[in-house]
Amino acid sequence: MNRVIYESFYPSSPITLTLTFMPGRWKSRHVDGRHFQKQPRTLYGEVHYQKYSEIIRENEPEQAVKLMQSEFKDADHAKKVRVKRALVQQANRESVLSKRRDVDEQSRREAAHRHRVYKEAYQKMVVVEPKKK
Repeated sequence: MNRVIYESFYPSSPITLTLTFMPGRWKSRHVDGRHFQKQPRTLYGEVHYQKYSEIIRENEPEQAVKLMQSEFKDADHAKKVRVKRALVQQANRESVLSKRRDVDEQSRREAAHRHRVYKEAYQKMVVVEPKKK
């Protein structure tokens, strides 16, 4: 199903943007009084925290967890939330990979191991709400 989401007519040429979507799977938003549709977030979307994604991507899981725990240890509340969120997202990615049937069994086992490592790490991280003044 195609829906026109934006029409703008310039003197030189008309511009029309159409969007193909599945009903019920897209979220709507309003920009400048116009109704737009945006794609839902996925596990493999854009990286929000480049520093933490590089730590996770470039190191073995155990070493990455140690580095993330050292980041977590000396952090304020906002940074603790970011560090824990990065580990939770990576654990979720590994969990999904470990359940995929189109991946060979050895890779699924390795992904399940990495999932356990990241899950144990983020469960140990306790984020306490800061006291309100």
